[in-house]
Amino acid sequence: DPSRDEVVVVALSRLVYRKGIDLLALVVPAVCAARANVRFVIGGDGPKRALLEAMIAKHRLQGRVHLAGMVPPQLVRDFLTQGHVFVNASLTEAFCIAIVEAASVGARVVSTAVGGVPEVLPPDMIQLAEPSAEGLIEAINKAIDQLPESDTTAQHARVRGMYSWRAVADRTLVAYASACAPGRDCSLPARLRRYARCGRIAGLLFGAAAVAAYLWLALLRCARPDRDVVAAPDWPEAPAVGALQRGGPLRAGAASERLKAPEAGAS
Repeated sequence: DPSRDEVVVVALSRLVYRKGIDLLALVVPAVCAARANVRFVIGGDGPKRALLEAMIAKHRLQGRVHLAGMVPPQLVRDFLTQGHVFVNASLTEAFCIAIVEAASVGARVVSTAVGGVPEVLPPDMIQLAEPSAEGLIEAINKAIDQLPESDTTAQHARVRGMYSWRAVADRTLVAYASACAPGRDCSLPARLRRYARCGRIAGLLFGAAAVAAYLWLALLRCARPDRDVVAAPDWPEAPAVGALQRGGPLRAGAASERLKAPEAGAS
């Protein structure tokens, strides 16, 4: 019962501004005040540790908030398994491997909706929040209330299936096949039109880089014409790639077979 049984909320990151430690210092006292059965374990080290220590002293949370310090990589799993809820308060992120690791051990994940985070886990595994104290507090409370619905074993199996190296290789192959699909217009005007859809500033930057690369290539072609360059032969196409280009399915493991080296003696 999340309203009576002890609930452990864990966080693990470098204790720096970019990781949202200032937000965490506002969130922890509020959650502790609202829920007497919640305690926090925060791993990591950095210049913001002093801020967390001051927060603990100010709100007299010595018995409910533990600063675990730096956690060695080989102990990360053991650290995460002690928590029911994992919190990532980052202000900026790219992929955020930490939330995948937390989901893999069965924790309910709470994270700020920044960078690529919203694309990493399915909605039933993560509570996304605005990068604010209010947003994180609301998301943590929702995650705690959802704890009775958790199936840690099933969640681990799902995450393992989503992020195995074989799955990563298969998805990479899909991305390359899509980029090289027949009929894709790769002329400079077409590329500039696609970049324009990326946003006003990003589109301008991408377009400028594309134009600069195009002009540089034209200069190199003047210095050394195409006829003087030996073209690299195409790698033999695997059946999986052909199926993708025709819109067919990619069976599990096809990417791994695609990446195997040619047999010895095949020359």
